[in-house]
Formats: sequence, structure tokens, C-alpha cells
Amino acid sequence: SRFNFLFTTLSSLRPSIDVSVKYNGEIQLPEVNDVIVYANYQRMMGIHSGTASRDDVAMSSWFRLNTGNGVVPLGVTVYPTRTGALVKYFFEMTYTLTPDGKTNYDPNLISGLKRNIEDVAKM
Repeated sequence: SRFNFLFTTLSSLRPSIDVSVKYNGEIQLPEVNDVIVYANYQRMMGIHSGTASRDDVAMSSWFRLNTGNGVVPLGVTVYPTRTGALVKYFFEMTYTLTPDGKTNYDPNLISGLKRNIEDVAKM
């Protein structure tokens, strides 16, 4: 019957919602040269897009953050401080939510990415 067909069709649909979450942080690096920190990101991650910029105070660019499932842009700004350098970073991840309560969000992935960002700064 029509109702069985309709019910079967509707039950096979898998609606989902994509949600973007923004992450940011700061890393204080005592006794480290800001130029060396910025060069670490260039060497280890590579420029993602656009061009690097430098003003009287800071250096910034978009680098390639490998998530294991692809690459997302990582915005990094490196500031010199009296005692070393300060790194500010920003990235955005997109997650899929389904009606059954499942998602591809993995808190271990995020903590690993943040650890990677910090490790590159400290090289």
C-alpha cells in the first residue's frame, strides 16, 4: 500500500546536521625567539592559503593542520614578548550530528591537535 511505501521510504532517510565548532588558544613561550617559532610552523605545517603577514609587532599566517581525516586551516599569530614569544591560534572543525544522538566529534582528536600545535611552537 501507499502508506507502507511511504513509511519504508521515510525510515530509510538518514538526516544529519553539520555543526562547526571554533577552537582557539594561547601558548606562552619563555626564552624563545618569535621568528624561530613562526619558522617552525612554516617548516612543520606549511602555508595553507593566502600570504603571510607581518606588522611592527606580530607575524601571522594560515597553516595546514592535519586532522587525520583531512586538513583544516590553522590561523597562527606569533608575538614577541619581553621574555620570549606568545602564540595565538585558531581553527574550526565541522561535526555531523544524527537524530540517533551520534556524532563524529572526538575529544581525544581535539586534545591531540592542540598538543600538536603546542609541540610545533616549542621545537
